[in-house]
Amino acid sequence: METDAQRRHRSIGTFGKFFIPAWIALAAILTMAAASDFLFGFGWGYTEKDALGGLGMVAFGFLFWFVWKVFHGFLGELTDIFFGSPRGDEEIPDEAPPKI
Repeated sequence: METDAQRRHRSIGTFGKFFIPAWIALAAILTMAAASDFLFGFGWGYTEKDALGGLGMVAFGFLFWFVWKVFHGFLGELTDIFFGSPRGDEEIPDEAPPKI
């Protein structure tokens, strides 16, 4: 049986799996639009600062994703230690049966 802490940990993981890559993709698309408007002059109203700001948002997205994955794994280990494994606490025999 899963505890509330294990359910919350799993739902926080889905946030990291879907929202952060969506953020990076949206920031990358808008950055490409700003950079192409600045370089080729399409008349969309973007400037060099918009393109550089978009690059910063993409870089921050990748950094946040990396930190998120590290801390999510760490919190998963702590959740398993304090609340038990959601896979069940099966007894592991001291000696494995011989393989034939």
